[in-house]
Amino acid sequence: MAKIERKTAVEKIADVASIADGVMIARGDLAVELPYEQVPAISRHVIRECRRLNRPVIMATQMLGSMVENEFPTRAEISDVANAAYLRVDSTMTSEETTIGSNPVNVIKTMDKILSYTDADAMANPDDWVRSENAPENDWSRSVSSMAFLNHVGAIVVFARDTDSTTQISCRRPDVPIVAVCENQLVANQLNLLRGVFPIYTPDLFALRDAHAIARMVGLDRGKIVVVDQDDVSLCGLD
Repeated sequence: MAKIERKTAVEKIADVASIADGVMIARGDLAVELPYEQVPAISRHVIRECRRLNRPVIMATQMLGSMVENEFPTRAEISDVANAAYLRVDSTMTSEETTIGSNPVNVIKTMDKILSYTDADAMANPDDWVRSENAPENDWSRSVSSMAFLNHVGAIVVFARDTDSTTQISCRRPDVPIVAVCENQLVANQLNLLRGVFPIYTPDLFALRDAHAIARMVGLDRGKIVVVDQDDVSLCGLD
């Protein structure tokens, strides 16, 4: 995971992201290395590059800093966490709030509450999303997302041998859950980082390629799903 904290890293973000497994935006360090008023714009730039290169991105630094001692966040902190959701980052990160804070469980519950509500609003108003730039090599994953949207599917089911396909689909930010069926526990653990991805470690169902059973497992028994199995993409009816 590459920690972006210096001007050089920002200037070479495409090179850094292309060889990293993911990127963390260390806004505190960036505000020391660069003029603080530039950090929001730099964060947006880093997010766009990560989306383009199919790399997960984490927003970090003092997101709920006042909750080290206080029970409730400030209004500015609420907006900061919400903005991370609107920018479509994969994950948000706490530091001192949960390492030395007086109530780390409350911090996580607070962040979850803000992100859940904001995510729902972002999905209801998709034109506000930060768009990834044109990337012809990713057309297949964009097509998967479009297929899901146009057919009003309940989920995208990916039979994930590794993290690559699921990561690319997640970076298109579809508005439905991505259920990643894994035969490897490590792959399932790694996919927990990605936005909108719900990994399931089940070698038996992975071997059977039983998309209907997976759909039932996640509570879907009618409608449609998109099924992705390596190079094969299909639309599957559940009725």
